[in-house]
Amino acid sequence: MKKKRRSNHKKVKKKTFKKSFLILTIFYAFVVVIGSTYAWITMADERINRVKTNKVAIKVEGDQTTTLISPATEAEKNITVRNVSTSPGFVRVSLEEVLLTFQIDTRDRIGNGNVKKFNTAEAPEIKKDEIVTWLSGKTYKVSSNVFYKGDIKQTNTFLLSDLARENMLFQYIELTQPNVTTIVGGGTGYWLYEDGYFYYSDIVKPNESTSILVENIVSIPDTPNLMKNAFYGLEVKAEGYSITETSLELMGLSPADLAYHLFNDYLI
Repeated sequence: MKKKRRSNHKKVKKKTFKKSFLILTIFYAFVVVIGSTYAWITMADERINRVKTNKVAIKVEGDQTTTLISPATEAEKNITVRNVSTSPGFVRVSLEEVLLTFQIDTRDRIGNGNVKKFNTAEAPEIKKDEIVTWLSGKTYKVSSNVFYKGDIKQTNTFLLSDLARENMLFQYIELTQPNVTTIVGGGTGYWLYEDGYFYYSDIVKPNESTSILVENIVSIPDTPNLMKNAFYGLEVKAEGYSITETSLELMGLSPADLAYHLFNDYLI
């Protein structure tokens, strides 16, 4: 009987040990998970803070209203970027184009080649200076009971010397950019074009502006009749960055990029 009690006592001790070990294991795993989660949140916060601290507030200036297209017309824009923060910074810009044509009256012997007029509206209404409303099949109010109906809509990221542009209606529209180059060096106040972005050559100080990026929007003489009174919008997407190496990383620049060498000498 004594042996039996001793044996039962050992079993109880063994069970107690297993239970304690299991509790310790669960506790350790819990601590590891909490610690890892905290570390991940901390790193995420650091990344978010780093992005915020590397941004410099900027403002696009110039005429950003919609351009009405017709053959051989020119619209002055004088697009620049101003630093509205309290710190100097780098500036880069990308350009997005949007075009909306309207239905043309081209019926044989009756059509006059002008924009076709409708007397009923198709909601939602097209608004000239609200690109998001530019939709095919919807109407733009010209006057009381006179509407133009949207026809062809095209969008495009503006690229310098883009051969694909020749397959779009944008081929009839040109941007005058007197200060743009594809080479680093040789002066100040220019814009370096590389891979879809325009990088300003100089540090932009608080309350100072860049040189002109887009001076005019021009429709060439051979612009087809189907683009008569078309809406052309140019969205200027400007970014401002602090003068740090982290900013170059955020812009995705490496020593293989021209823009990297443009900015590298300015780093603090």
